[in-house]
Amino acid sequence: MKHQRHFYRCRDCLELTVIDGEQLRELACDCGGYADYMGHVHGDRLRRDEIESVCDARCTHAAGPFCNCSCGGVNHGTHRVVTVHYDGGAIPRVTARADLATRCAQVADWQRAIAEARERANAITGGAYNRIMTGAWVENKAQWRQAYDLRTAIGKASRYQIHKRRMTALAAIAQTSNTQQAA
Repeated sequence: MKHQRHFYRCRDCLELTVIDGEQLRELACDCGGYADYMGHVHGDRLRRDEIESVCDARCTHAAGPFCNCSCGGVNHGTHRVVTVHYDGGAIPRVTARADLATRCAQVADWQRAIAEARERANAITGGAYNRIMTGAWVENKAQWRQAYDLRTAIGKASRYQIHKRRMTALAAIAQTSNTQQAA
């Protein structure tokens, strides 16, 4: 097998980890968080290779005789899979890691802020936020819309890959929430 360099980013402290050799299924960061696989080096880009159905699982894993997909029945019930290549973007610039105490403080700051944002969202929506997060029915459409919008904003903040940007986004949600609560 060819030697490859794999990139991972911690979900909590956001530090990059680079590993030469085999891709790891799961990687724990020294801050206590888990790292998401970003891809391996392919030329000057990152690439993720994933195994997927040729058409989609409804077609390739079908048991019945009828096929309505674009393959016209060629892949119907065959269980065929292919390797799909996803572009992960430019290779990130690797810098020296921040010291563990600083990263752990940022993780604690982030976890406190995200928990407060979720509690605030639940309070503003009269419990609708928690009901949406658990998949329960929300009767009041206005509460549902507000809870859905807050869930989307909190999710977007959690996907940012810079700590300051995450915290700024949560502060903006808090400001909006305070305005809505006052109204």
